[in-house]
Amino acid sequence: MESYLQGQGLWSLIGGSEIREPAGDNNAIKKWKMRAGKAMFAIKVTIEDEMLEHVRYAATPKDAWDTLASRFSKKNDMKLKLLENELLSTVQGR
Repeated sequence: MESYLQGQGLWSLIGGSEIREPAGDNNAIKKWKMRAGKAMFAIKVTIEDEMLEHVRYAATPKDAWDTLASRFSKKNDMKLKLLENELLSTVQGR
């Protein structure tokens, strides 16, 4: 997903200098909103339906990205702990 957003010139909305709507200039705001909409669309169409609930009301693409990143990192941490425990019990069972 990161590579896709980079290729579309949208990554700066998540990991760069454009994570928040610009102040002032109406043209800049309109352009940002269009690009943010494209980034949100890309994120939402590539995730599982049950994950949509977590990003449905995200205000910005960065907010959606951070929400998904925290959800997946927790699962990975839990899975790593379970695998570590399984490995320890296997080693101790020898």
